[in-house]
Amino acid sequence: MDSFGLVKPYEICGKCFRLCHAVRFQQSFKSWTSGDDDVDKFIQGTQLSAHKGVNEALEWIPYDRLYNIKYIAKDEFGKANWIDGNISSKYVRKYNYYSYWDDVNQNWIRNYPNMFVNLKSLNTLAFESVNKIKIEYEFYGITQDPETKNYMMVLNYKCEECNKICNAIRFRHRFIDWISNNDGIDKFIQGIQLKSHYDLRGVLEWIPYDKLYDIKYITKDEFGEVFRANWIDGNISNWDAKNQNWKRDNLNMFVNLKSLNTPNDLTFELANKIKIEYEFYGITQDPETKNYMLVLNHKCEACNKICNAIRFRHRFIDWISNNDGIDKFIQGIQLKSHYDLRGVLEWIPYDKLYDIKYITKDEFGEVFRANWIDGNISNWDAKNQNWKRDNLNMFVNLKSLNTPNDLTFELANKIKYEFYGITQDPETKDYMMVLNNKCEKCYKICNAIHFQHKFIDWTSSNDDIDKFIQDIQISAHKDVKEVLEWIPYDRFYDIKYTEFGKVYRANWIDGNISKPSWSSSYWDDVEQNWKRNNPNIFVNLKSLNSPNDLTFELANKVKFEYEFYGITQNPETKNYMMVLNNKCKKCNKICNAIHFQQKFIDWTSSNDDIDKFIQDTQLSAHNVDEALEWIPYGRLYDIKYISNDAFGKVYRANWIDGNISYWNDKNQNWIRKRINMLVKLKSLNTPNDLTFELANKIRIKHRFYGITLDPETKNYMMVLNNVCEKCNYVCNAIYFQQSFIYWASGNDDIDKFIQDTQSSAHSDAREALEWISYDRLYNIKYIAADEFGSIWRANWIDGNISYWENQNWKRKDQNVSVILKNLVYSKNISSELMKQLNKPCGITQDPETKNYMMVLNNECKKCNKICNAIHFQYRFVDWTSGNYDIDKFIQDTQLSAHNYMRGVLEWIPYDRFYGIKYISKDEFGEVYRANWIDGNIEYWDNENQNWERKRINMFVNLKSLNTPNDLIFELANKVVC
Repeated sequence: MDSFGLVKPYEICGKCFRLCHAVRFQQSFKSWTSGDDDVDKFIQGTQLSAHKGVNEALEWIPYDRLYNIKYIAKDEFGKANWIDGNISSKYVRKYNYYSYWDDVNQNWIRNYPNMFVNLKSLNTLAFESVNKIKIEYEFYGITQDPETKNYMMVLNYKCEECNKICNAIRFRHRFIDWISNNDGIDKFIQGIQLKSHYDLRGVLEWIPYDKLYDIKYITKDEFGEVFRANWIDGNISNWDAKNQNWKRDNLNMFVNLKSLNTPNDLTFELANKIKIEYEFYGITQDPETKNYMLVLNHKCEACNKICNAIRFRHRFIDWISNNDGIDKFIQGIQLKSHYDLRGVLEWIPYDKLYDIKYITKDEFGEVFRANWIDGNISNWDAKNQNWKRDNLNMFVNLKSLNTPNDLTFELANKIKYEFYGITQDPETKDYMMVLNNKCEKCYKICNAIHFQHKFIDWTSSNDDIDKFIQDIQISAHKDVKEVLEWIPYDRFYDIKYTEFGKVYRANWIDGNISKPSWSSSYWDDVEQNWKRNNPNIFVNLKSLNSPNDLTFELANKVKFEYEFYGITQNPETKNYMMVLNNKCKKCNKICNAIHFQQKFIDWTSSNDDIDKFIQDTQLSAHNVDEALEWIPYGRLYDIKYISNDAFGKVYRANWIDGNISYWNDKNQNWIRKRINMLVKLKSLNTPNDLTFELANKIRIKHRFYGITLDPETKNYMMVLNNVCEKCNYVCNAIYFQQSFIYWASGNDDIDKFIQDTQSSAHSDAREALEWISYDRLYNIKYIAADEFGSIWRANWIDGNISYWENQNWKRKDQNVSVILKNLVYSKNISSELMKQLNKPCGITQDPETKNYMMVLNNECKKCNKICNAIHFQYRFVDWTSGNYDIDKFIQDTQLSAHNYMRGVLEWIPYDRFYGIKYISKDEFGEVYRANWIDGNIEYWDNENQNWERKRINMFVNLKSLNTPNDLIFELANKVVC
């Protein structure tokens, strides 16, 4: 007799009645040993008591999982890094709880790799001593030095004050990693670190001198020489548990170095005194002079912190104007800029300015326009230890500074400009103010100022036109929608004469100035240019007969009928032309009718009546659904004759482009939906008699898209789509009807029955049946017989129809399992018959037997849906234990698993286990531990048509099943309990 075994997800805890932490630990008892029975028993005892939390459990920690081991007292006490780190919890989003166990990897979760630990010799073992140890330490486990054979506890100090591992303990771990070579300094720094339990502000460090760079002498004070440097690491801000190190802010930060004359006299009182005026970070030593130095940063007297004024002060040694008065003036303003950087001045090197152009003269002398590469200061960037700047490559004005030595705060305040700083022309040696005009009306740099900056970049070669455009631009303070531009003629392309007067249509490459919906500004500070949203926009070019008579009144009159963008000049004819766009008289904007009108010159039907009819529908089409199009015959394909009606022959075709949906400003074209859509072509017998009344009459039963012409027959044809009489739109029934010519069952009764179900599926396509080609079914297996005859199980490649999308049916449940039942009497097939069956999908035919078969979804009678029990039932033919009673027992548990998977059993092939090890005996016989490759079922995955599983490679126990024929639910429940 074959040996059968019960497979359990390891032992269920007798105390918790579930798979708890104690059981997880127990699973691994065979995986480790300390080499000492007492140590093993002691560790296992702590683990078996860890039912809910794992904090009380100890581990056997192999010595090779520790590194960087340093002994403080030989063989007695040491420090190390533990590669794995201790067991800890992690939030599992899927199940909304914190867990110590990782189901995927079948192992403990550990969050602190490479953590610091202490090693202490182990003299005696007892639970009582563990509790005593845990008063002072976090106790993680036990290890053994392979050389000395000494057992050692793996611990971590707990702070006496905090009763946990606080910052003070983390500093303490690192005491052996550094030394100043001065006991007084070491003791002083360590003393401050041991007081830093929670708050790291004010903590000091020993800072190696090679962590400082760019060291520059700046001054002398009562301590001696003072230097400025950059500190690579920056100051401590917090503890990084993941990397087991300090998080730091302000990498490469500026610091001051001050001589420490009496290192042995360092006291907390002295440190506190220093901290009144400085941020005190630590102490370093110059390896050449052997001088100890304080690493500090000035605190602002006004702010009591490191403010903008201090940051400017750090950089005083990095620049010079070569004029003491200017240096003092700029520095004085910078030292007043504690919080607000508006109005702060800089020394601006002349080579940071480019494209310098003379523009005018004023009371100061010559005025130039330039681009400033860096742009103005906006904020401090702590990460890069530098100023953040706005408006890179911004426009600025340069004005002569005649009396640099007379610069005062009063003079700076008197200047009616955005004043950024001072520069010097290296050739003329003239000092110049770097400014930006402020609008007298807005008291800021508004749109008018941005336009003004660009006056020197263009000219129409006509003073009146230049003045007219400039006057409009400098009045555009907030809104630029009404502004005009000079538009170079080479910014237009595809210029076509429209025959409507002296008007041309063109595409304007740049498009008009406009702002995105998400932006509040028309000006792009990054690009230092205007934002434009409609590249390649269609425009009209209209002759400007009297350019010298341009006035605001004329502009406003033009704007009544047009969007007026600007003026251009044809370089050949020298004619000036207005750049316009028609506005709809009804909508007072550029609407769909205008977009259609712009394209009238791009098409013709070669029949004036048809052209006029289509254009009239387009000009009245404020809603695009009402517009017709001229559709070139070459945009239709797969044209097939389907029937005759009152109009004549009717064809079916695919329309490549699909119908218009809305206008796209970016591409200056229509966005279309239903690409390659199915349409009908109907002869248009009297094209010259087309009227709105006829179009409306056609629209009662059809969706009317446009007109085309067969180039061979020269017949004009309407491009239509049937509209459902019930729904008054193109519904599912119409989509099904369009495909009637694509399939046939070879049986008129079946064809009619399927078509009737499809023609009645107006809103819900799931109510329709399909003709399902037999080659779309695979894995066909006989499973049973009933009153209809044989029953088969199969997988349906395509799956069920869900909804219509992209000119085809969107389907779900691909490769779904279905039932095939013989359809004996095809002539008697009816809706009533189908209602008696479990949710039918369609009908198919076996090409060998010629039998018609119903394709069914096997819904559960209890759940009225395809539930877990049905998914299991489909797979009964895929497995057998070779024992009828076991098969029936497993199948019965599966057929009762409608909604929940708890308690369901499987037949598990033996080759799905590995790592099989004997562990003990019990009342069933021998017990083995194994890893189960697949893991247990969690839920059904519709997409992959298979069970989703969790706990891959999970631990399980294998127990002998002595009486497989006596298996009953009670026995199963007893095993589960």
